[in-house]
Amino acid sequence: MIEFHRHGEMPRRTGGVTSHVQIHFIRLNEMPADRLPGFGPKSTLALRKIGIESLAQLRERDAYEVYALLKRQIPGTSLNFLYGLLAAQEGVDWREIARSRRTEILLRLDDIGLAPK
Repeated sequence: MIEFHRHGEMPRRTGGVTSHVQIHFIRLNEMPADRLPGFGPKSTLALRKIGIESLAQLRERDAYEVYALLKRQIPGTSLNFLYGLLAAQEGVDWREIARSRRTEILLRLDDIGLAPK
């Protein structure tokens, strides 16, 4: 188990074994939306408008549902935003999502009536 006391302070081990990766995940998962990797100020504001303030909150939601909500509330929301949502949830670069899963994503968007025209 790890205890965190102050921002930037090294964690203290209180029992068991915790890896650097686990520590990083804990910190990243609790990171506020304004510091999420891959999201700029406009994207952060859009996420806040729909009640997503942290990576943990984003990971609790279906990325396609979040994208659909954003499309309804914020005209011009791009497909890249969906790539970013999926990437943030999975902990990978959005370009990897766009490159490797574009067809799968477009088919799913078509199924829910959100395919780009």
